Amino acid sequence: MSGWERRLAIGCLLLGVVLLFVGGSDVLVEQKVTGSASYPLIAGLALVISYVILDPTAARDLVSSRRSRFGTLSVLVTAVVVGILVAVNVLAARSSQSLDLTRYQINTLAPESVDVAHRLTSEADITLWDNSSDSSYQTVDTLLARYQAASARIKLTVIDPNNDPATARSQGVTALDTVVIRYQGKSQILGAGSQGESDITAALLKLESVRTPVVCWAGGDGEADLTNTDPLLGYSEASNQILKDNFTIQNLLLSQAATIPTSCDLVAIVRPTAVLPDATVKVLTSYLAGGGRLLIALDPWQDTKVIASYNSVLAAFGLAFDGGLVVPDAADHANNEPTAVAVVDYGSSPIATGLNNRVSFFPETTAINSTSNAAVTTTAVAQTNSSSFLITTPRQPPFTQQTGDKAGPFTIMETGEMAGTGTRKSRVVAVGTGAFAENEALLAQGENVQLLTGSLDYLTDQEQLISIPPKPSTAKTLSLTQEQQNLNLWLTLLLMPLLVALGGIAVWWRRRLT
Repeated sequence: MSGWERRLAIGCLLLGVVLLFVGGSDVLVEQKVTGSASYPLIAGLALVISYVILDPTAARDLVSSRRSRFGTLSVLVTAVVVGILVAVNVLAARSSQSLDLTRYQINTLAPESVDVAHRLTSEADITLWDNSSDSSYQTVDTLLARYQAASARIKLTVIDPNNDPATARSQGVTALDTVVIRYQGKSQILGAGSQGESDITAALLKLESVRTPVVCWAGGDGEADLTNTDPLLGYSEASNQILKDNFTIQNLLLSQAATIPTSCDLVAIVRPTAVLPDATVKVLTSYLAGGGRLLIALDPWQDTKVIASYNSVLAAFGLAFDGGLVVPDAADHANNEPTAVAVVDYGSSPIATGLNNRVSFFPETTAINSTSNAAVTTTAVAQTNSSSFLITTPRQPPFTQQTGDKAGPFTIMETGEMAGTGTRKSRVVAVGTGAFAENEALLAQGENVQLLTGSLDYLTDQEQLISIPPKPSTAKTLSLTQEQQNLNLWLTLLLMPLLVALGGIAVWWRRRLT
């Protein structure tokens, strides 16, 4: 056999092994033999056979001759190493798995979003009506591609509405930058500004759910108004968030309710200011005894009669609002708001899943006291530290601890659960301030969003769907002082090369001595 034939045979063997690795990695990714996998597999096998045909002596000597076996094996080892490197790159390129090292995981979907995507039982068609010239196109397209990678049932299509205006109109599209999600004959339209991860996951939830839970929001007797759009004190953002998270809202006038409507999955009473009539107290206690669910948020320094009327509703759970104002220490309050408690450590309630070391705010909050009861399970959601104190009697700021003030720590958000008269357990979520769900708090803190909608999920037995807090739009950069920058410069440009040089000198000196 001539030299060129032997070199050709070795080349066939090398390339064949590499192609077999490429085809095998494709099969691993797709979990089946596809067209893209079969071609390199067939080609690789053909090249290996060609090696045997071109150089049968080498193939025979591979198992019989030690010298030939050594030479051929060196070629095979090279081919295997190259094949593994190529296969790893193919797997990385075609696999949906990724490693996100950003602090807030801004480049990957939250586990809750992945869970929702995996629960889909039929195809969900997502259409992004946009074109590449739109400023938000790349961001939205990348996010939707992550959903598509998370589930084979999600199909993503990008269409310029100008190229297919008839279909765009039939789907309700009136402008660029519109996302339409269709699932099982239903659809959701997400316009500009409502295309974040929480918005898309909420839309999938709505389409996937066979029923939308109803939040009966108490209003008309001085409670928080969901239609108030004031950027600071309003609650319109709470309303928007509740709707996004697969709930509907039903208004409830408690003072005139003879019973709680059966359509209510839960009752929300936020920032009440009027005394609860005795008849309404009986309605609520009866509702809770039968497996009802209640979210109640009461502000500090209310009239004692107001506090007492709502505490009577919570008596069976052993929970009670203190009524005084909690003042945190200087290290644990919001900037320029000395009475806004900043919380970073949370209890074991599912409401606070994933919130540890993330900041939520409880502006002007009171404490919640609990009494041990074997029939009731209470769980603290948020607490202050021992440096906080509570002012029972209203006084003017600045607030410094005085004789008679109660010392912390205090529980400012707590849940209670007990068996009802039926098969459904009774649950309550008590919050020491209605301001935790104001527009200012929700727009500023994604963690407060989770506390609100997470409470609603907990009260409707949907703990696995705790809301996804918004992520920062971009990764934060590392800020270094000039001293730190100089230290980094010396380490990389001087110390590390010097250590390498010293290591080389040490090896040289040791060899010289031996």
